[in-house]
Amino acid sequence: MDNLISFFGDLSGFKENLTNLIPTNLCLLNPNEIKEIKLSNIKENSFNFKLNFPKLEVLTIEDSKLSSEEIFSENFNSLIIIDLSKNNIKRGNFHGEFKNLKKIILNNNKITSLEDFSENFFPALEELTLYKNEIKFFSPIRFSRLEKLFLSNNSIENFEGISKNSFPELKELHLDNNKITSLENLTNIVFINLVKLYLSNNVISSFEGITKSTFPILEELDLEKNIIKSFEDIDNEGLPLLKSINLLDNLVIMEGFPMNKFPALISINNSSNEKLIGKIF
Repeated sequence: MDNLISFFGDLSGFKENLTNLIPTNLCLLNPNEIKEIKLSNIKENSFNFKLNFPKLEVLTIEDSKLSSEEIFSENFNSLIIIDLSKNNIKRGNFHGEFKNLKKIILNNNKITSLEDFSENFFPALEELTLYKNEIKFFSPIRFSRLEKLFLSNNSIENFEGISKNSFPELKELHLDNNKITSLENLTNIVFINLVKLYLSNNVISSFEGITKSTFPILEELDLEKNIIKSFEDIDNEGLPLLKSINLLDNLVIMEGFPMNKFPALISINNSSNEKLIGKIF
């Protein structure tokens, strides 16, 4: 992206206004033209300085022990992407307006809830990445435009809190490395646009809740490293549009897999070799 500021190290002397970081001998770096800022390994204990970049689209502050949202004290209608990974952030209740923000990345922080990321605060949000935080449950809120949700490496146990209107546009859901035991809470929920669902490294023991009525257009399903023991509870309708399923490292015997319930399937356990699939089943 054009006009980028990258800074690594101590912010001493720059508390009042981040525009002081701009080298005076580089006329190209006009504050009114800066579109992207990357800061990393900042040693300041507090970020109570003022951002004054009216056309800023991408802001990255990583690995900097950031624990406060004080940096966001004004309107940021120009921002499209925020990446605050590897900090100590506990909440996403940023001050200011973010009408055009489409992507939030807060990996490796201390977030405990999804409530702060609803459409009330981020009406244009399309992608939310909260890998390796401290989230234990879903919040009963609505994400009207969210298309991708990354919640891998948290402590989520079930799907309580999700309603019929929570994720109307969600296409991709990552829940690897959590503590999910079942999908039964989704019996009356429809992920009408979900295409990819990743659930590896959980403690799921059955296919209960994984149905056509809940996931009508699902194409990719990853259940690797769970404790599924049989295929008996697969719904009669199966998943007619599923193209790929991964059941590696479960307790189930694959010879009993009901291929007739997955007519579109072309990949099983990461193998796309049709002859091999036919030989196994």
